Amino acid sequence: MGSLLAGTILISRAQLIVKDEHQQVLDVATVTLFQEGKYVHTGVATGGVFQFTKLPPGAYVLKISLLGYREFSQPVTLPLDTLRVTLTPDPHLLQEVTVTARKPLYEQTIDRTIFNVERSILAQGSTVWDALSRAPGVQVKADGSLSANNKTVLVYLNDRPIRLSSDDLSNYLKNLPSDNVSRIEVITNPPAKYDAEGGAILNIITKKSLKDGLNASLGASTEQATYNSQTGSSVVNYRRGVLALYGNYGASNRKKRRLEDEYVIFEDPGHPATWLNNKAGDVQGRGNSFQLGLDYNLSDKQVLGVLMLGNAGSTERRTNILTRIFGPTAVAPDSVLDTRNSSAGSTNQLSYNLNYKAKLDTAGRSLSADLDYAPFSSTSNQLVANTTYSAAGDPLSPPLTISTQAQQKIGIWSGKVDYSGQVAHGLTLEAGLKQSWVQTTSHFDYSQSRNGLEEVNARQQDLFEYAERVSAGYATLAGALRHMQYKAGGRVEYTWSEANSHYTNQLTERQYLNLFPSLYLRYPLSNTKELTFTYGARINRPDYARLNPFRFYTSPYAFREGNPTLQPAYIHNLSLGFVYKGIYNLTAYARKTTNYFSSITVQDNANNLLYNTQQNLALSQEAGAYLSLPVHPYPWWEINTLLQLSYRQEQSTYLGGSYNYHVLVGYATTNHAFEVSKQLGLKAELNAWYLSPSVQGIYHLGYTYDVSLAVRKSLFNQQASLRLAVGDIFYGNRNRIDVDYLNQRNGFVEWNDTRRVALSLSYRLGNSKVASARQRKTASEEERKRTIE
Repeated sequence: MGSLLAGTILISRAQLIVKDEHQQVLDVATVTLFQEGKYVHTGVATGGVFQFTKLPPGAYVLKISLLGYREFSQPVTLPLDTLRVTLTPDPHLLQEVTVTARKPLYEQTIDRTIFNVERSILAQGSTVWDALSRAPGVQVKADGSLSANNKTVLVYLNDRPIRLSSDDLSNYLKNLPSDNVSRIEVITNPPAKYDAEGGAILNIITKKSLKDGLNASLGASTEQATYNSQTGSSVVNYRRGVLALYGNYGASNRKKRRLEDEYVIFEDPGHPATWLNNKAGDVQGRGNSFQLGLDYNLSDKQVLGVLMLGNAGSTERRTNILTRIFGPTAVAPDSVLDTRNSSAGSTNQLSYNLNYKAKLDTAGRSLSADLDYAPFSSTSNQLVANTTYSAAGDPLSPPLTISTQAQQKIGIWSGKVDYSGQVAHGLTLEAGLKQSWVQTTSHFDYSQSRNGLEEVNARQQDLFEYAERVSAGYATLAGALRHMQYKAGGRVEYTWSEANSHYTNQLTERQYLNLFPSLYLRYPLSNTKELTFTYGARINRPDYARLNPFRFYTSPYAFREGNPTLQPAYIHNLSLGFVYKGIYNLTAYARKTTNYFSSITVQDNANNLLYNTQQNLALSQEAGAYLSLPVHPYPWWEINTLLQLSYRQEQSTYLGGSYNYHVLVGYATTNHAFEVSKQLGLKAELNAWYLSPSVQGIYHLGYTYDVSLAVRKSLFNQQASLRLAVGDIFYGNRNRIDVDYLNQRNGFVEWNDTRRVALSLSYRLGNSKVASARQRKTASEEERKRTIE
């Protein structure tokens, strides 16, 4: 990377510039300041430039390091006008070297928290799904969906949303290796250029390389919980002249144990009963994912690209449910239900993208365009067999069998155009237009038999069709008013949708127009202190599974169904922050969600049914504060702690009554990174987090926690690494939910095989500095997230 002759470094009040003797930028130099022997600040001259503006006056020791050069160290006094430093090359290194820089584990910007996965041993050597669970504030709910600071989320990959249901999304992310991820951005208040869907965004950014050439990386891991699981991955990048090719492939074979204890108290005056369900099941999942892309530079200012992504997976579930039924005063069960639930399903998704980008001038103005087509298909077959026994073990009724088959096809077409550039001195404009079309068709078939004889009157079928068009435009202006920096934007979306269920003979059509403003302010109080302010409005549209009213039985006494009358929810986010020295962050925030919709349970006491459906609820709001505390007590020990406290309210009318829940919620996470032996290339990491009890609609959520440990050893001159990790050591990451509302009394505790030991090996081949592929945010991503099982 450049010449290894002496380089010159210029430090001023404004910035640090790193170049070689030929005035070529040297990327990346690490700049570290110490005061009285203690670490104060670290910066990286990304692109050869680093702003040095948030340090108080005083005496420091400055250290500058760049692989291939001898480390420079010198006392300095800030502020200073200009300091020139010449780095001398290290004669023991080869002419071609790899440059590395040390990043903090967590970074906080005005609109997002950045989790640098490369710095986390626990997050590396596993899957992207596991890495997401390590990001601060990210939680996995009981149904397998993700949330960030109690907000619904969309998951993006390199600014490209992943459009899958919760089950398919988790399977997809479990096929992607975390070794290829650079960072995860938790965007709590997305700017106007992002689609307005979702309360927050989890943006997964893959690693970047630097030069022409060929490189590849291979990875494999084995994980032992109740059963053994395996994952494998490969990534290839090639760049030469005007052509760049890139691709990756991942495969996994996973088997997990799931245990659940559930209770239901049926308070029917004529037949009161308590049902205790013990569920034990296994989930076997196999998946393959790939990405293949090509970029061709038409000129030094124009590039044309094509991109294809694919994901195929299969899942098999087998669950045994033993239900003991007790009378109001009985010590022993009156009867027992033995239910065997088995299902098998498969999904196939492809995405085709054609993209173009042009640099319009040297001032940074650019124009880009994307066209997308994304087909998706899935099948699912489920068989439920149930037998009822007396307390003595005698059959009380003939065996009942329920069979459900489902097929689904979705087509997504979309296109978008984006512009970015300076429109006046100090004023930057971002603007764009987008159009998307979605068409989904779902077939469901239900049959019921006793003693092997089908009950004709019980057969049900449904054809559910859903169509949606969204037309959107956005504009954002960024600049400065005296000392205050601002970024103000707005997004307009017009939505038309039509849902048609042949099962209920119900046609639901909607049209609505919404404006989503956003505002970001940053005001410096001094060289070390600044205030930040953000505001943003968002929308949460129900996915296709929530709208389908067809009943999907998991036992003769339990089913789930959608609600085609669901309305979108609207979200408002507000925050006020104080930042000290650029790393310590205290932020107060508020979130309000109106017309909030949620999965809810309905307990039919007269018929002994407990089913899951969807409903709009009135209000969900939260106000609180969080504090980010990075500490570096010794060169070999780094601590990152995040503390959050909030006051949450859930309020609505429901089932002829109303509820108004208030709860104080606490969340804390602390991460400790240790350099055990620099000479041996041995590092360790300890992570712990805790979430206190909270509420979500009518659900009361129990506390949960996790303590995990990992050790990593570098091998073969840092070309390879071996990692051993133990997750959820004390098995505290469990889902606990209780309902106590009107005559609804039910709840469960669920264990998801989170305690595990993993061993992984990764190896890099070829030139590790190949420039990474352009990261495309294609037009179809907003729609693909809402595809269903």
